Amino acid sequence: MSVRMILPIAVITLVLGFACTYMSLRSMAFSPLLSRHPWVTWGIFVFMLLIPIVNRLVGHFQTIDWVCYIIFGAVSTYIVYLGVADLFQFLLRRFFNAPASAGIWALRTAMAATIISIVVGYAQALKPPTVRRVEVPISGLNKSLEDFTIAQISDLHIDTMVSKRSIEQLTLQINELNPDVIAVTGDLVDGSVSDLLPKVALLGNLKPKNCVCFVTGNHEYYSGDLQNWLDVFNKMEWCVLMNNNVLIQRNDAKLAIIGIPDSTSGGIRGYGPKPDLAMAFPETLKGTPKILLHHKPTNFLEAERADIDLQLSGHTHAGQYFPWSAIIPLLFDFSHGLKRYKRMLIYTSAGTGFWGPPNRFLRPKELTLLVLKST
Repeated sequence: MSVRMILPIAVITLVLGFACTYMSLRSMAFSPLLSRHPWVTWGIFVFMLLIPIVNRLVGHFQTIDWVCYIIFGAVSTYIVYLGVADLFQFLLRRFFNAPASAGIWALRTAMAATIISIVVGYAQALKPPTVRRVEVPISGLNKSLEDFTIAQISDLHIDTMVSKRSIEQLTLQINELNPDVIAVTGDLVDGSVSDLLPKVALLGNLKPKNCVCFVTGNHEYYSGDLQNWLDVFNKMEWCVLMNNNVLIQRNDAKLAIIGIPDSTSGGIRGYGPKPDLAMAFPETLKGTPKILLHHKPTNFLEAERADIDLQLSGHTHAGQYFPWSAIIPLLFDFSHGLKRYKRMLIYTSAGTGFWGPPNRFLRPKELTLLVLKST
């Protein structure tokens, strides 16, 4: 086993070990009932942390996936709420002479907040995505391209937990928008063609005025079946953009949709062409409005230098659920929504689906309709 593989495993082990120790010790400190049964308490938290990992290693089964990820979503939420409640009870006891019973109230508050977050987040995860209409001002846009529409799907993560019915509903929802182009900005699938093709094939019913454009996300590489998926998308007559582009003509104006693969292609689990904006962006596109599809919102420096007008990305899920939605903006400069970098605009989708825990608490799924406007 290489050092590159040992290091992340060691980090994950330390993080899980710390989380389990903290939750077990503090929960027992606040609750006499739990403190009387320490091994039961330890066993519960070890189980809650490890069962989703074991499930991913041994294989995917729909019912087990739902149970495992709901459990993992609960524990990943509880540890943060417990930490906040723990801090407040300490401050109350230290500076305001609160009684020792403040501890049990802190525990109850953390548990109640966790339950509310899970229930509300679960309901939002199962709802169809909200259509978010975003007007995008493009300097010097030809009047013929005024009100040109792009429906963006990102991070749908089709796997055992995504139903055929939800994909059929999404397809109808998109077609009702009647977009000029549909942009799929990666992480569409989370599994092999043999397992997921009946679900993904339903997206073959998408009917934009021009084309469906697809770029890879990191999970297309994690699936271990990338080439077969690319073959499927090509058979569906999608424009698979791997360092290339497609030109859209409307009256006397042209619009270039450019796509580069996810940076995972150059990593330990990646294969195929690495992202190369220079290859995707030939000299003939100079003077043409350009929209870049790239899964992660991270290559904006190069994109702005290449005179890209608008970059469409995803990957972040906008944190997917609180409290992680408060952390993601610290990790990404463009974590969610429409932002500007110099003269270029970047739109990062909050995601059309969910990954892992079926929880979208305070971060609902979105189907984005981008409308180009001249300025």
